[in-house]
Amino acid sequence: MSADEDSRYWHFTFGGGQRLMAARSDGTTAGEGFSLANFYVEIYGTFASARAEMTRRFGQIWSNQYAPEDWAGMAGMYGLVELFIPDTGGRP
Repeated sequence: MSADEDSRYWHFTFGGGQRLMAARSDGTTAGEGFSLANFYVEIYGTFASARAEMTRRFGQIWSNQYAPEDWAGMAGMYGLVELFIPDTGGRP
């Protein structure tokens, strides 16, 4: 089994122009949202399942996926803060 097939914590970052928008109950968005440039998300799973979960939660508004051995020290080096959004199972 390769390292990508092992379940572990994967880290995902966002680009400078990527924003989290507030959703209204009718599916539209409100305001300009806030920049995700200084945030990261941690998801447990295999390479593919963590990537699928990130896409389910954020669509295509993320930049990179990092394995634990590649992530070490990056949050501190770049001043990134973990973005915690509870999993609602797709419900608003």
